Amino acid sequence: MKLKRGMLFECEIFGEYCNGKIQEEDGYLYLCQNEAPGSSCRDTLGYKYSWNIDNNSDNNSEKLLKTNNVTHFRIIPKTLDDIDEGDFLVKDGSYIKVLGRAGQVMFTTYSSEDLKKCQENNLYKYTATISALKRDGWEVYQEEGVETDDVTIEVEGNKKVISRRSAIELGLVEKK
Repeated sequence: MKLKRGMLFECEIFGEYCNGKIQEEDGYLYLCQNEAPGSSCRDTLGYKYSWNIDNNSDNNSEKLLKTNNVTHFRIIPKTLDDIDEGDFLVKDGSYIKVLGRAGQVMFTTYSSEDLKKCQENNLYKYTATISALKRDGWEVYQEEGVETDDVTIEVEGNKKVISRRSAIELGLVEKK
């Protein structure tokens, strides 16, 4: 899978657990997170540190990660709460593209049943809140290769989806 800006991840850098977002600047990929200082990128996407994993030219993400001391790397599926500019949403075989976000408000394109047409579309059509998108049944379109081995936990009536690995580390579930 090709790593791209904005993807959520979790991994270990030199054995320390990290999670954050991928940044791409000047052809180089960075893991933006709050745990491991490394080579800095200009925009750390709101995180404290970035960790350079080389350039993305050969499209061999496993090699890039291994040679930069990154292990247990996994792309975390996005939820509607995580969506950002450029993400796609899907509902009943129709797609919309997120053109921008201002807090809880999304600006999106026209709905299309053809993902390719939706990818090329940059015409504004709808404004919707995240809660309205959830209510109406929209979900984040997950690219092929994104694992969805997640666990839903509930605490005091609040449900949250976390990765199985995080749930194991917190002692909430056992290893498969």
